[in-house]
Amino acid sequence: MDIDRYIATNQLTWQQLDDLSRRAAVRPGSLSTDELEELLRLYQRVSAQLSYVRTHYRDPGLTASLSATVGRAHQVVYRQRSGGLRAVAEFFSSTFPAAVWHCRWAVAASAVALLLPALVLCLWLLNDPAALEASASRADRVTYTQDLFEQYYSDRSPLQFFAEVTVNNIWVSFQ
Repeated sequence: MDIDRYIATNQLTWQQLDDLSRRAAVRPGSLSTDELEELLRLYQRVSAQLSYVRTHYRDPGLTASLSATVGRAHQVVYRQRSGGLRAVAEFFSSTFPAAVWHCRWAVAASAVALLLPALVLCLWLLNDPAALEASASRADRVTYTQDLFEQYYSDRSPLQFFAEVTVNNIWVSFQ
Protein backbone atom coordinates (compact mmCIF):
# COMPACT_ATOMS: atom_id res chain seq x y z
CA MET A 1 0.00 0.00 0.00
CA ASP A 2 1.39 3.38 -0.94
CA ILE A 3 1.52 6.24 1.56
CA ASP A 4 -1.28 8.28 -0.04
CA ARG A 5 -3.73 5.40 0.11
CA TYR A 6 -2.66 4.63 3.70
CA ILE A 7 -3.34 8.24 4.71
CA ALA A 8 -6.69 8.27 2.89
CA THR A 9 -7.71 5.00 4.56
CA ASN A 10 -6.82 6.09 8.11
CA GLN A 11 -7.30 9.87 8.05
CA LEU A 12 -10.80 9.69 9.56
CA THR A 13 -9.56 7.59 12.50
CA TRP A 14 -6.74 10.04 13.20
CA GLN A 15 -9.14 12.98 13.04
CA GLN A 16 -11.59 11.28 15.44
CA LEU A 17 -8.80 10.64 17.95
CA ASP A 18 -7.58 14.21 17.64
CA ASP A 19 -11.09 15.63 18.13
CA LEU A 20 -11.77 13.48 21.20
CA SER A 21 -8.37 14.31 22.68
CA ARG A 22 -8.84 18.04 22.23
CA ARG A 23 -12.33 17.97 23.76
CA ALA A 24 -11.13 15.95 26.74
CA ALA A 25 -8.12 18.22 27.21
CA VAL A 26 -10.34 21.31 27.45
CA ARG A 27 -12.98 19.77 29.72
CA PRO A 28 -11.93 16.37 31.12
CA GLY A 29 -15.46 15.43 32.19
CA SER A 30 -17.04 16.35 28.87
CA LEU A 31 -16.74 12.90 27.29
CA SER A 32 -19.34 10.21 27.84
CA THR A 33 -18.37 6.68 28.80
CA ASP A 34 -18.74 5.52 25.21
CA GLU A 35 -16.56 8.38 23.99
CA LEU A 36 -13.90 7.55 26.58
CA GLU A 37 -13.88 3.93 25.45
CA GLU A 38 -13.64 5.13 21.85
CA LEU A 39 -10.76 7.42 22.80
CA LEU A 40 -8.86 4.51 24.37
CA ARG A 41 -9.55 2.23 21.42
CA LEU A 42 -8.44 4.87 18.91
CA TYR A 43 -5.38 5.72 21.02
CA GLN A 44 -4.23 2.11 20.87
CA ARG A 45 -4.97 1.80 17.15
CA VAL A 46 -3.28 5.06 16.16
CA SER A 47 -0.26 4.24 18.36
CA ALA A 48 0.15 1.01 16.43
CA GLN A 49 -0.32 2.88 13.15
CA LEU A 50 2.35 5.38 14.19
CA SER A 51 4.74 2.50 14.76
CA TYR A 52 3.84 1.10 11.33
CA VAL A 53 4.39 4.47 9.63
CA ARG A 54 7.78 4.89 11.31
CA THR A 55 8.85 1.45 10.17
CA HIS A 56 7.45 1.25 6.64
CA TYR A 57 7.03 4.79 5.30
CA ARG A 58 9.57 6.88 7.18
CA ASP A 59 7.74 10.05 6.18
CA PRO A 60 8.76 12.85 8.59
CA GLY A 61 5.61 14.91 8.06
CA LEU A 62 3.22 12.03 8.65
CA THR A 63 5.28 10.78 11.58
CA ALA A 64 5.24 14.24 13.19
CA SER A 65 1.49 14.61 12.67
CA LEU A 66 0.68 11.19 14.10
CA SER A 67 3.13 11.71 16.97
CA ALA A 68 1.34 14.95 17.90
CA THR A 69 -2.06 13.24 17.75
CA VAL A 70 -0.90 10.27 19.82
CA GLY A 71 0.86 12.65 22.24
CA ARG A 72 -2.34 14.64 22.84
CA ALA A 73 -4.27 11.44 23.44
CA HIS A 74 -1.53 10.18 25.76
CA GLN A 75 -1.83 13.38 27.84
CA VAL A 76 -5.57 12.83 28.17
CA VAL A 77 -5.28 9.14 29.03
CA TYR A 78 -2.31 9.33 31.40
CA ARG A 79 -2.36 12.86 32.77
CA GLN A 80 -1.95 13.37 36.47
CA ARG A 81 -4.90 14.91 38.15
CA SER A 82 -4.28 18.35 39.58
CA GLY A 83 -3.90 18.64 43.32
CA GLY A 84 -5.39 21.75 44.79
CA LEU A 85 -7.80 21.83 47.68
CA ARG A 86 -9.47 18.62 46.60
CA ALA A 87 -6.18 16.74 47.03
CA VAL A 88 -5.66 18.26 50.48
CA ALA A 89 -9.20 17.36 51.49
CA GLU A 90 -8.76 13.83 50.14
CA PHE A 91 -5.50 13.48 52.05
CA PHE A 92 -7.07 14.39 55.39
CA SER A 93 -10.35 12.58 54.79
CA SER A 94 -9.07 9.40 53.18
CA THR A 95 -5.33 8.91 52.67
CA PHE A 96 -4.03 9.89 56.11
CA PRO A 97 -6.72 8.03 58.10
CA ALA A 98 -6.09 4.94 55.96
CA ALA A 99 -2.36 5.15 56.65
CA VAL A 100 -2.97 5.55 60.40
CA TRP A 101 -5.40 2.62 60.33
CA HIS A 102 -2.84 0.54 58.50
CA CYS A 103 -0.24 1.34 61.20
CA ARG A 104 -2.70 1.37 64.12
CA TRP A 105 -0.90 -1.25 66.19
CA ALA A 106 2.46 0.50 65.86
CA VAL A 107 0.82 3.84 66.72
CA ALA A 108 -0.89 2.30 69.75
CA ALA A 109 2.34 0.65 70.94
CA SER A 110 4.23 3.93 70.53
CA ALA A 111 1.57 5.84 72.43
CA VAL A 112 1.64 3.34 75.27
CA ALA A 113 5.45 3.36 75.35
CA LEU A 114 5.46 7.16 75.54
CA LEU A 115 2.51 7.84 77.82
CA LEU A 116 2.60 4.94 80.26
CA PRO A 117 5.96 5.89 81.87
CA ALA A 118 4.84 9.53 82.09
CA LEU A 119 1.59 8.50 83.77
CA VAL A 120 3.38 6.19 86.20
CA LEU A 121 5.87 8.93 87.12
CA CYS A 122 3.08 11.48 87.55
CA LEU A 123 1.06 9.19 89.82
CA TRP A 124 4.18 8.31 91.81
CA LEU A 125 5.09 11.97 92.38
CA LEU A 126 1.48 12.87 93.31
CA ASN A 127 1.02 10.01 95.78
CA ASP A 128 4.44 9.61 97.39
CA PRO A 129 5.82 12.62 99.31
CA ALA A 130 9.25 10.96 99.47
CA ALA A 131 9.38 10.74 95.68
CA LEU A 132 8.39 14.39 95.37
CA GLU A 133 11.14 15.37 97.85
CA ALA A 134 13.64 13.23 95.94
CA SER A 135 12.87 15.10 92.73
CA ALA A 136 13.82 18.49 94.25
CA SER A 137 13.78 20.22 97.60
CA ARG A 138 10.70 22.23 98.59
CA ALA A 139 12.60 25.52 98.23
CA ASP A 140 13.78 24.57 94.72
CA ARG A 141 10.26 23.61 93.67
CA VAL A 142 8.82 26.89 94.96
CA THR A 143 11.54 28.89 93.21
CA TYR A 144 10.96 26.99 90.00
CA THR A 145 7.18 27.35 89.98
CA GLN A 146 6.96 30.95 91.20
CA ASP A 147 10.02 32.60 89.64
CA LEU A 148 11.83 30.57 87.02
CA PHE A 149 8.74 29.28 85.20
CA GLU A 150 7.42 32.75 84.39
CA GLN A 151 10.91 34.06 83.63
CA TYR A 152 11.57 31.23 81.18
CA TYR A 153 8.51 32.17 79.12
CA SER A 154 8.69 35.97 79.39
CA ASP A 155 12.39 36.83 78.92
CA ARG A 156 12.25 36.63 75.12
CA SER A 157 9.90 37.80 72.43
CA PRO A 158 7.35 35.18 71.33
CA LEU A 159 9.05 34.80 67.95
CA GLN A 160 12.49 34.33 69.50
CA PHE A 161 11.08 31.84 72.01
CA PHE A 162 9.36 29.91 69.22
CA ALA A 163 12.56 29.80 67.16
CA GLU A 164 14.68 28.62 70.08
CA VAL A 165 12.23 25.89 71.11
CA THR A 166 11.81 24.72 67.51
CA VAL A 167 15.55 24.54 66.86
CA ASN A 168 16.06 22.75 70.18
CA ASN A 169 13.34 20.20 69.40
CA ILE A 170 14.82 19.55 65.96
CA TRP A 171 18.27 19.12 67.51
CA VAL A 172 16.93 16.70 70.14
CA SER A 173 15.10 14.67 67.47
CA PHE A 174 18.31 14.32 65.47
CA GLN A 175 20.18 13.15 68.55
